Amino acid sequence: MPGKITAKEFEDKVLETEEVVIRLRCPNDQMVDSYDFTRKAADNTSLTDWLETRIKPRIGDLTCDVIDGQTFQKPHGRTSMAKLRDTYAR
Repeated sequence: MPGKITAKEFEDKVLETEEVVIRLRCPNDQMVDSYDFTRKAADNTSLTDWLETRIKPRIGDLTCDVIDGQTFQKPHGRTSMAKLRDTYAR
């Protein structure tokens, strides 16, 4: 079982690994399971699949918002990870 980290650390690890911005709807010091992936999800993975397999098992019942880099809104669940990553300026 992975160790525990704060919600803020979790958000930072997701950004570092996945190149995607998420925000957990909880205090920054809320403890969640560590995001222990070392490689980003495949480009053709849908946002919904990514949330269900990588994020939700680690945050439990907490709510999570994924931020689109162009519109700053929640992208559609069928959006591919590649398309989402492309919305962020590099």
